[in-house]
Amino acid sequence: MTHYHRLYKDLVWRNVVDPKVGNAISETLKLKTRSSELILEIIRGIRTHFVSYLRGIESSQLRQAQLGLCHSYSRAKVKFNVHKLDSMIIHSISLLEMLDKDVNTVAMRAREWYGMHFPELGKITTESWMYSQVANIIGDRKTVRTNPNLLQQLTAVTQSEELSQRVIDASKISMGVELSEHDWIMVKGFLVRVISLHQYREQLHNYLSNKMNICAPNMTALIGENLGAKLIAKAGSLTNLAKCAASTVQLLGAEKSLFRSIKNKSNTPKYGVIFNSSFISKANTKDKARIARIIANKTSIAARIDCFTDDLSLTNIYGEEMKKQIEERLLFYKSGAPPRKNSAAMAAAKKAFNAFEEEYYADKNDDKKDAAADVKQPVKKVKTMDSSDDDEMVQLPKVEVVVPVVEAKSKKDKKDKKDKKDKKDKKRARMDDDSE
Repeated sequence: MTHYHRLYKDLVWRNVVDPKVGNAISETLKLKTRSSELILEIIRGIRTHFVSYLRGIESSQLRQAQLGLCHSYSRAKVKFNVHKLDSMIIHSISLLEMLDKDVNTVAMRAREWYGMHFPELGKITTESWMYSQVANIIGDRKTVRTNPNLLQQLTAVTQSEELSQRVIDASKISMGVELSEHDWIMVKGFLVRVISLHQYREQLHNYLSNKMNICAPNMTALIGENLGAKLIAKAGSLTNLAKCAASTVQLLGAEKSLFRSIKNKSNTPKYGVIFNSSFISKANTKDKARIARIIANKTSIAARIDCFTDDLSLTNIYGEEMKKQIEERLLFYKSGAPPRKNSAAMAAAKKAFNAFEEEYYADKNDDKKDAAADVKQPVKKVKTMDSSDDDEMVQLPKVEVVVPVVEAKSKKDKKDKKDKKDKKDKKRARMDDDSE
């Protein structure tokens, strides 16, 4: 019986299935824990025969309870998101990449379709969104001479009166084919849809920029919202990106090339998605790999700052400081000017952040004081001592009375203390008698 009791005590207090949970228990509760294959087998056996250990519970009820627990856990996991809805960023950047491809495809189709009627417009306006809007305003070339407000309408789109006048002059002498009324209805409907796609893409980009400034302000200041969102999408979440090493961040997006090079025993790639950074395009060819390592290092630090700090970190101070460090390193590779040390840069960022924090809390306290001043304190009214009128009241000032707290000793405590003293005296007297 003692053996089983000891085994039960071990199972309750010492054996843990997950080693990480065991480490947390050991650090917090100062208990010795262990985890092994034997513990996993014992727990597996308990789960298998759990119904036989309890009375009044059937296996169907246990399965129903487990199913309800799984549903509740999944529902809570979907609703609860610590890191400011970075899943919205992942979906937004994926949709934005898809829209870029679709917008380019439909814009090219619009150029080819409307270019049959007005081929000279493609050489005057090179941007696809401007081409679609200008083509929609001009419409059929026959109506150019009869529209007096055409120059003003085109200038509102092109932001250049000279460019608008060139478009009008080219439309008057164009060599394109004529369009029937039915053909122009179809072309116009397609141009309107192309313009709406461009507008929606702009709205989505603004939405992504706002989300990145809220979720990861330092990463946004360092590498931009598009590249930062792509890295978060490749890692799966902002937390996963913060847990990645700088070497992993550097190669995110180049997994196929990495495994191919390992298999063929060739040179490994130097960058993945991070190649789209503007810093790499500014660097010389021989310095691109070094700049990529620096960008990955700073991006990893910025991701950890954004992920593991509270709402007060909605400032891009650290990101701006690390961006200056990369620019200084680029200048060092080009001209040899020595950059600042990392300790000096981080000290400057910390000083700026402390100033921001003090200002933040000062504004918050001022708001609390203003809110408290707006709330009127209730006036306490009491009757006067010398007044015979019951309705006559006076307003007394509010006085804070500090009452000292004194520990009162009960009679029982005094009696116990006296008994202990008497016992000590008798014991001392007895020891004196023995010594004599």
